[in-house]
Amino acid sequence: MKIDRGRQSSLVLTVIGLLVVFLFCSRCSDDAPYHRPDYGLNDGMNYSNHTWNKIEAYPNAVAQTIAISSKNRVVALTSSELIFYSVDRGVTWDTLQLSNDQFYCAAYNSTDDLFLANGKGEIYVSSNQGTGWTVLDTKSIWANILSLEFKDDIIYAGSNFGLYISTNGGLDWTRPILGLDRVAVSALTILPDYSVLIGSPNKGIYKLLPGGAEWISSSTGLPETKIISLVTTQEGHVFAGTPNDGVFLSTDKGESWNAVNEGLTDLRIKCLDINSQDIIVALTGDGLFITYNQGNTWKKYPFEIECDQIISIAFDAGGYLFASCIDGAMFLSPQSTIKGEDDYSSN
Repeated sequence: MKIDRGRQSSLVLTVIGLLVVFLFCSRCSDDAPYHRPDYGLNDGMNYSNHTWNKIEAYPNAVAQTIAISSKNRVVALTSSELIFYSVDRGVTWDTLQLSNDQFYCAAYNSTDDLFLANGKGEIYVSSNQGTGWTVLDTKSIWANILSLEFKDDIIYAGSNFGLYISTNGGLDWTRPILGLDRVAVSALTILPDYSVLIGSPNKGIYKLLPGGAEWISSSTGLPETKIISLVTTQEGHVFAGTPNDGVFLSTDKGESWNAVNEGLTDLRIKCLDINSQDIIVALTGDGLFITYNQGNTWKKYPFEIECDQIISIAFDAGGYLFASCIDGAMFLSPQSTIKGEDDYSSN
């Protein structure tokens, strides 16, 4: 395996989108366009039943984070230095070990370049399905990278010491600290106008205006200061997941927040994910819930899964869900969430 540690910024400058779900990392929204894939023909899975399909080829390892590209390439980060990688939507898997360090964050861009971040602040990039790697120049990042997101050619890296931003493909990094220094970024999302919202484990939500240098507190209406997950719809509405008080919605770019918990039977939010049609899934202490109307109502995700505890989830390009279980198994949902609410009414 070839690892090139040179400054190959041209690779990163192609970044225009991102699809990933984070538990080690914070959750980022799916910017990839939806094209209904031809599933269930040659991959050996049965899509006619109402139970999740176990991905038999996946190695028995708990995936703390799952990331899926717009072409349905899947990467699973484990609690060790081992990484599992599939280029065919989970039919077959390869094992990657790039260093002796655990990787906490994985992200694909819209051109299927894969970004991996480890506990040393290093970011590895592959543009050839994992056969060759470039290590970005992150010498100025002395922190554990917890989240990655992109907006056009800007890279945003959330860490346990704040947010780092690169506007030149990872060659140089800045860390806005005015108003908020050395805060852990537990959640990260970029609004359509380039405003940045970050969630922290103990300081609520802060906002950085486009081109700004000062963080502004954006927690009005939030009952607690610990933020688990942030996702943004295409029109710029932001959802925040909290560990004890459920889901909150902001329709004014983080200026104010209101609870949107109708239908949730458990307010312990572990993760939020959003697909290309702004359908949102919440992983809670009572399993998965889904909303088709931007949080006005939530419904229990209707399909049975042979899993005592779901650890991480991720949407693929067709709106199907991948789920990692505490026993090391991985499952794929039997129907696409993009089929719509009415398609689940008889299940």
